[in-house]
Amino acid sequence: MGFVIDTDVLINAERQRSHFAKIIRHDPLAEYFISAITVSELFHGLERASTEKQKSDRTQFLDTVLSNFRVLSIDTETAKIHAKIWADLVARNAMIGIHDSWIAATCILHAHSLITLNRKDFERIHGLNLA
Repeated sequence: MGFVIDTDVLINAERQRSHFAKIIRHDPLAEYFISAITVSELFHGLERASTEKQKSDRTQFLDTVLSNFRVLSIDTETAKIHAKIWADLVARNAMIGIHDSWIAATCILHAHSLITLNRKDFERIHGLNLA
């Protein structure tokens, strides 16, 4: 079992200019991953940079993230789990952000716990372990 790091944790680290060591405090011997959805969200932030300095800083941060964490891709099995999560949340009128439900599906498929600052939304997902 490992840990998947949610986008909000990475963005918080970027804003505070903190080192990844603070993120992996949960278990320094464990494996840490990010979802392909997180990669997309980080690239989205890069695309929205309003200055060249911001773009340069975000590019450097994104390169650091990609060199430090293995990316878990989205495949058919992830899609099946996502569909179940989505249907369950709709049935309970408890929807969360669609990107968050994809990240949760990735965690569940790989039996990894999620490190997030957004526990309120992710607690709605049955079968998802939060670190």
